[in-house]
Amino acid sequence: MFRSAPQEELDHLRASRPQQVQDRAWLVMYYSIILGMISATDPKDESTKGKLRCNLWLALNDARLLLEPSEPNIQALIVLAVDVEEFTKPSLCWMLVTNACRMLQALGVNHRRFDPQTRERRVIMFWHLNLVDIGLALIFGRPPTFHRGMAREIPLPTLDQLLPFQPHLTATGAPAVFGARKSVFERDAVKWKPDIHDDLKRTKADRSFRLHPPNVSAIAYNDGHLELSSRRDNA
Repeated sequence: MFRSAPQEELDHLRASRPQQVQDRAWLVMYYSIILGMISATDPKDESTKGKLRCNLWLALNDARLLLEPSEPNIQALIVLAVDVEEFTKPSLCWMLVTNACRMLQALGVNHRRFDPQTRERRVIMFWHLNLVDIGLALIFGRPPTFHRGMAREIPLPTLDQLLPFQPHLTATGAPAVFGARKSVFERDAVKWKPDIHDDLKRTKADRSFRLHPPNVSAIAYNDGHLELSSRRDNA
């Protein structure tokens, strides 16, 4: 799903020259991955994690990350929102994912003018974002960013398309099939998660109506107009 960083940016990162990295999105991903790795392998190393959090905030101090739609910016927001629990609070996670969804909509997903590689990459990016977007909507009780109509128009990625996008390799160097099949299952789950979201909203609305019925005692149709008579509490 993700693009690889340009060789020039990788050389700057290897040589510890972050100030020379032109696209700050790669810096955000770089510090996010290291912070996530340190949090998983040595969670008590607060000194290193504190420095990485500071570097991450400095890398984020660029409005272009949130205002300029580009694939690296979308990738950076996804990595930061999903993979860095040490840094991203729930409200920040919601904002990052929402912004990434808007950026992808601005770039386009399945336009005919795109070359096959770009179209395939954008389609997989859309379904990954859509899964996260709907999951957050269910957690926070908020509407998803992507309209359900987009999912009807954009084709689902196949297992063969997902295999090359797996970051983990088996001992023989072949792509890990388990990760790809997990992605296929999650992709299929996206099709019924919006129905769960809608059912939960209807259930909440029905419960609210039963607990707080409208203050109406009579409904009459008079001279082509609907009239509501309000109840008055007894003194």
